Amino acid sequence: MNGDPLDDITLLLRQEASDVGDVEAMPERRDEAIAKLAGAISARARARRRGRVLGALAVAAAAIAVIGGAAYGLRRGGRGETQTADLARVGDGQGVTLFQGGAPIPPDGRVPEGAELRTAEGSEARLDFDSGTSVTVGGGARVRLVEQRKAKRFALESGSVFAKVAKLGPEERFLVATADAEIEVRGTAFRVSLVPPDPACGGGTPTRLEVSEGVVVVRHAGAEVRVPAGDAWPRCAAPVAATPPKVEPRPTHAPSHAAPASNLAEQNDLFDAALRDKREGRGRAAVAKLDALLTKHPHGPLAESASIERMRVLATTDRARAVSAAREYLRRWPKGSARDEARAIADGP
Repeated sequence: MNGDPLDDITLLLRQEASDVGDVEAMPERRDEAIAKLAGAISARARARRRGRVLGALAVAAAAIAVIGGAAYGLRRGGRGETQTADLARVGDGQGVTLFQGGAPIPPDGRVPEGAELRTAEGSEARLDFDSGTSVTVGGGARVRLVEQRKAKRFALESGSVFAKVAKLGPEERFLVATADAEIEVRGTAFRVSLVPPDPACGGGTPTRLEVSEGVVVVRHAGAEVRVPAGDAWPRCAAPVAATPPKVEPRPTHAPSHAAPASNLAEQNDLFDAALRDKREGRGRAAVAKLDALLTKHPHGPLAESASIERMRVLATTDRARAVSAAREYLRRWPKGSARDEARAIADGP
């Protein structure tokens, strides 16, 4: 840049506005802009229209600060709903189809919340997140990406997923729900599969968990179990290999748990709709949907998550009911993931 300093600043602003995606270069370019502003102020200090020029410079400085701050927020994740979304992209996959609202969508972009991913038999697909987390979806699988913000929630309706989860922040969660269980991790590698139920194994649950790194929590039938690396749940299942196979084995016959999978889809629909109402400021509607989910499926795999979200919405809309919801959560899940938050609400003013 050379010539009139104000022209330089204008050009720089246009470049920033047209290319905010280059966030890694933003601090250096912002420093360049500030240096230019200092030079412009010095060059125009003696101008007759000094007041008007400085006003324009102040506006330019504010614009640069806003652009720089917004880009930094995007790079760091930010606190707003848009910034904190970490949408998956299909990093590798053949024979994979994506659906949103029952209609197919192209698999070559970001995967929106609520989308369902289906893989063909003998195929697999890998989902990559900017956070470093990756999820490999095995052959013949159906999985829905219920939420992709501070909490990542997947609903597995058939097949299997292998997740390599990057270390999560204090308020972040990673969960996989099946028809009868919920699996939650905090930075680990594990596989969740659905198989034909065996009455002699885990009381007939079709869910299988194999942990290769870290510790995973399983919630099933009102109980919570911690599963360490090298172990499996239920205990009658074989331990997992350290890495996922390239192609998942085909099931020997059709699963006999179609009804629970449909039940899970219903729960996911209610939970998804409640989260959407919450994000869009419809607190009363969100609570009504969460109430319906908890009334109809009080021991379902999403019961704890629904109770947490209900408590959080009520904390901003109805203090008395929030206290009651927090106490009920602590009664049902005394060691739950949101116990500290519930205690703060229950004991607060």
